[in-house]
Amino acid sequence: MDSKTFNSLSEAYSAIYSETVDETYTVTSADKKGNTPAYQAYKAGKKKKDGTPMYKAADHMKEGVRDVDPEKGTAERKAKLEKKRGMKLDDHPQYKKEELEASGLFTDEEINAILEADEQFDEAMSSYDRNRKRAAQRAADRNAARAAGKTGVVPGVGYVSPRKERETYTDEKGTVRHKSGAKMP
Repeated sequence: MDSKTFNSLSEAYSAIYSETVDETYTVTSADKKGNTPAYQAYKAGKKKKDGTPMYKAADHMKEGVRDVDPEKGTAERKAKLEKKRGMKLDDHPQYKKEELEASGLFTDEEINAILEADEQFDEAMSSYDRNRKRAAQRAADRNAARAAGKTGVVPGVGYVSPRKERETYTDEKGTVRHKSGAKMP
């Protein structure tokens, strides 16, 4: 094959394939999880020489792809999350802070004071704290049976050893609390 034939074949090939080849790279969730240079460049918005984006997100990374109606799917996920957390997402302290700031009636100090007071009343007990509190209550019941002179298997209480047990527990935040939930000094 001589150079003229090769050049003409090369030109024909480039004319056919240069327009149809998509030179944008696809970034997947694996790139996101691994924080690869490709994902970092995608997030930074890196562009090719002609100004088009160098990277595009894979289909599975787009929002609402799993749902036929993205708004309905979003509402369903929100409802599931609210049920799981046991509180309305709109009642979340972060949203309350934004709402108070938007009103413009309070200073930052007043907003923080309101949120702290609200947190003390609305604080939902986690399953860990609930279980620790219940264990402290059972220990108190065993201690009461022990004080009454009962040891061994006691109906409604369980096994009571001759040793007194702690009636306090430590919550997730590291605060020592009484079986009633009150903070201990």
